[in-house]
Amino acid sequence: MKFLLICIALVAAVPFGEAVDCNDRPKGLEYMEPEGCWWGPEVYDYDAQFECENYMLMKRSTGAYTPEGRLCVTNCVLTDGEILKDMKLDRQKFLQQVKKRTHIDFKPWETPVQNAINKCFDFADKKLATLNGSDFDEVEKCNPVPKSLYNCISIELLVNGPRLNGPPDMFCSDLIEFYKTCDYVF
Repeated sequence: MKFLLICIALVAAVPFGEAVDCNDRPKGLEYMEPEGCWWGPEVYDYDAQFECENYMLMKRSTGAYTPEGRLCVTNCVLTDGEILKDMKLDRQKFLQQVKKRTHIDFKPWETPVQNAINKCFDFADKKLATLNGSDFDEVEKCNPVPKSLYNCISIELLVNGPRLNGPPDMFCSDLIEFYKTCDYVF
């Protein structure tokens, strides 16, 4: 009887019909827009942990690796603040760090990653040389590499990367510890 009363009290304590504040940024796995809200594109500057949690949620709920999941894998590896920090657009060091941090078989990714790095770094080098970086998005305080470079490499790999069945489930979650220094990845 005592157990039953405790259960009833717990159920009664759960709020029903709580008002939604459309100005609240989504947290954790609560990534769906509340009904009647539109957060706009600026809200989708996910932090890395948020992005990877979404990926893991999609994997668990659908049993399939979606394009968004592949994009998350790209961002897990390529937009880590520690990887990019103080690299001064050094593409070889970048590739070495990506390989070092990757917990999956990197071989199918090596050529697409190298191609994406070369293409995007060439673009970045040209822009930095001719425009002093004025075309790039704001650089995050913990990352001297322009956010546009993240986007470029991520999109290149999403479009041209290897079509795998997906990495081990733990891939993104294993890397979350590396993302504590930056608020956003792209």
